[in-house]
Amino acid sequence: MTDLIAHAQLLARYNRLANQALLDVCQTLPETILLKAQGASFDSVLGTLNHLLIGDCIWLNRFEGSQAASTGLGKMPYPTLTSLIPERQATDVRIEQLAANLDATWLA
Repeated sequence: MTDLIAHAQLLARYNRLANQALLDVCQTLPETILLKAQGASFDSVLGTLNHLLIGDCIWLNRFEGSQAASTGLGKMPYPTLTSLIPERQATDVRIEQLAANLDATWLA
C-alpha cells in the first residue's frame, strides 16, 4: 500500500510541476491568442485551462467528502490568465496536500 501512496504523491507533485510549466508558456502568449476560438471542445486555450481547473476542483471536493456536481465544466470563471493562475496554483497545492495525507484506510 505504501508504494501506491508514494506513487500518488509523486503524481501530485508531477501534476503541479506540469501545470506550472504550462502556465509559464501561456504567460508568453498574447491575450488574443489565449482567447482565440480554436474550434476545440472548450473553444480557446484559456477556456481549456478553466475546464481543467474546474474538473480538478470537482474531484477534489469529492475526495474531501463534499458533494460536487459535474456542472459548469464549459464555463469560464477565470476570464484572464492573471485571474486563473493563483487559483490553479492553490488547487495544485490542495492536490499535493491530499496526496500527502493519504493512508491505507483512505485507499481501502
